[in-house]
Amino acid sequence: MLTVYFVGILIFLGVMNWMAFGVVKRKSVVLKTLWNVVLFINLVVISSVLSTFIPNHFAAVFSRSVHYITTQWMLFYVLLFFERYTKKSEDYKYVRRITFVVSIINSVSLLLNPFFGHIVIGEWTQSISGMSFWEFINVKPGYYIFHFIYITILSLFIFLSLIHRVVIASQHTRMKYMTTLVLISSSILLEVIASYRSEHLYDYPLFAYMLSMILIIYYALCYVTKSVVEKTLTQIMLETDIGTVCFDAEEKCIYANDAMKKIYGEKMKLNDYEEICKTDLFGVSLNKQIEKSFEKEVVTPLGKRYFDVSFRKLKDEHGNDIGCYFLYQDKTAFMKKALDDCYRLTHDEITGFYNRRRFIEIVDKNHRRHRDDEYYIVCTDIKDFKLLNDLFDRITGNDVLRRMSEIFAEIMPKSAVCARLQSDRFAFYLKKDEFNRLKYLNAIGTISKLLAEKDYQILVHTGIYETKGCEESASTMCDRAHMAISLIKEDYNKKISFYDKKFLVTALREKRYTSEFEVALSKRQFKMYLQAQVTPNGNVCGAEALVRWIHPESGLIPPYEFISVFEKSGLIHKLDLFIWEEAAKKLAEWKKEGRDDLHISVNISTKDFQHLDLFATFTNLVRKYGISPQKLKLEITESSMMLDLEKQLLLIDKLQNFGFDIEIDDFGSGYSSLNMLKSIHANVLKLDMGFLRNIKEVDALRAKDILKSTVNLAKVLKMTVITEGVETLDQVEFLTQAGSDYFQGYYFAKPISVGDFEEKFLKQ
Repeated sequence: MLTVYFVGILIFLGVMNWMAFGVVKRKSVVLKTLWNVVLFINLVVISSVLSTFIPNHFAAVFSRSVHYITTQWMLFYVLLFFERYTKKSEDYKYVRRITFVVSIINSVSLLLNPFFGHIVIGEWTQSISGMSFWEFINVKPGYYIFHFIYITILSLFIFLSLIHRVVIASQHTRMKYMTTLVLISSSILLEVIASYRSEHLYDYPLFAYMLSMILIIYYALCYVTKSVVEKTLTQIMLETDIGTVCFDAEEKCIYANDAMKKIYGEKMKLNDYEEICKTDLFGVSLNKQIEKSFEKEVVTPLGKRYFDVSFRKLKDEHGNDIGCYFLYQDKTAFMKKALDDCYRLTHDEITGFYNRRRFIEIVDKNHRRHRDDEYYIVCTDIKDFKLLNDLFDRITGNDVLRRMSEIFAEIMPKSAVCARLQSDRFAFYLKKDEFNRLKYLNAIGTISKLLAEKDYQILVHTGIYETKGCEESASTMCDRAHMAISLIKEDYNKKISFYDKKFLVTALREKRYTSEFEVALSKRQFKMYLQAQVTPNGNVCGAEALVRWIHPESGLIPPYEFISVFEKSGLIHKLDLFIWEEAAKKLAEWKKEGRDDLHISVNISTKDFQHLDLFATFTNLVRKYGISPQKLKLEITESSMMLDLEKQLLLIDKLQNFGFDIEIDDFGSGYSSLNMLKSIHANVLKLDMGFLRNIKEVDALRAKDILKSTVNLAKVLKMTVITEGVETLDQVEFLTQAGSDYFQGYYFAKPISVGDFEEKFLKQ
């Protein structure tokens, strides 16, 4: 019998501890508490066996005391486990704290028992079968009754906790709590009886404890009732947004969830899905079809939707088909986001046209197929678009771009590829015979008036490149269209320019000039030339400083070839600084030679206002060379004053107050306006005789009257008048009679080197 008893203990301990290893691997507070229960059950069993059969009296009493201690702590942790397992820890926190304190006190008392013998002592006796063992006798009933009552109260709390859980548990989980309740109750009852009747040789409650623990571990880690699984799966099927439709082995539809009904409509019947699903599989029998996934577009009551559809088969434990099902997963939001992302990657957010990258891709692809067909690449550019943004604001600028795109979209054929390449630059790719020049010019005219209410005219220039036979990329073709624009950028009358191969030659020449500029400047290849300014009787009073490039290989390069290049590349201010210093230096030389009656006029470009502190530059020059500021005259044009006019006017006033004379240059050419005369209190007005060139004979008298009136207006404004571009004696006589003070032009002298100028005019 004893052998069976020990073997049974070992088997139960082995199974319990083996199952408990699953608890150790998990990081749950509840399961860690369960592990503590297992540890104390091990101690309860070991201490019980030792206290019964160990021969030494002290060791036996000590083992029995440990048995009582571990039993109470086992019950404490069982109570704690059920509190945490049922998530009632907060409800019993005060009970838990009290029981913990009492357990500590009781443990201390029991640990002292082997030394003082105040609770139990052992008496060596024999059983009926002749087996010797320790029988434990209660010495002082008061201490033992305290222990007995305490473990009874602990057991009662565990019992009530389980009763409460059984009452509130669902039907699916009630059985496991009932089973646990019965086993725990039996264990506690047996323990109470064993504690009261300590003469028993075999401690049978140990088996009840271990069995209870095995079942608790099973329920905590492994057990899920079939009904819970079925209920859970059914609820998931009802609430999921994945459409599900199921078929049996005879291909009859047996189930469709609510999500499926939302896709095809509430009025759909089960047999309606049979036809739909077979159609999805191209009419092939469901039983003969293999598992697959595919995409599907469905027009639902909520609009067009996109789905990922999966077809799967159901098999029994022998691998036989018992049915199949379809899953419809809505990916409309994903598709919409993907399409939106794709749109943002390929389209301009302001205009809705293609962006540069997508435009280049499309044109390159199409051009490879139609290399020998006649197509145009049409590119546009708004003159001074940055100025438009500065004068108004970026919102106005964006609105202009948006309205431009709408106007262009109306006149372009449907087959045209439209894009906004960057900033104010649009591009279009279309067949040559579909480009309507008249419609396009009308569209540009409409665009020019978009800001008419703000008294601002938008000037759009257009470059066109014909792609037929071209071996270049779309990017290069766009560059060439813009190259065509650069040749008409300063022309207010010409709106469209077609690319010519000579443009490439010009572009290469401009690139060479730009790359050689710094070396040319450092080696003084740029030379100051002077064009005399004379009185009506021919006496020289000064000169205008001009520039020529004496290239070591190309010889003399005229200014019309490089000035505009350096203006575009932002280098002009460096060249102007060089000429200004040359002029100041020459005036200082003339002053030493006694010719301080002569002056030199220098030009100020638009870029100089942006890059230089003009007041500091000119005042430093006259101080450095000791010359009168009146002898270094400053020429400005209306276009150079357009950026931040108010700031420029303050600068002009400062320069005049310092002693510089300000000359308005090129008046009468281009679109010079009376606003210039009104706003700028200049000292000198330079009239351009180009006003009288290339006019009809019937308009000649009218033009001369205008010129006379302009001279008179200048006199009223107390301005000196210089007429430039004078080429004939008749012009000199007419202008003298009109009241011009000085003349400049080929009739008197062309621009010549400084040495030639001095030889011709200063050594006479």
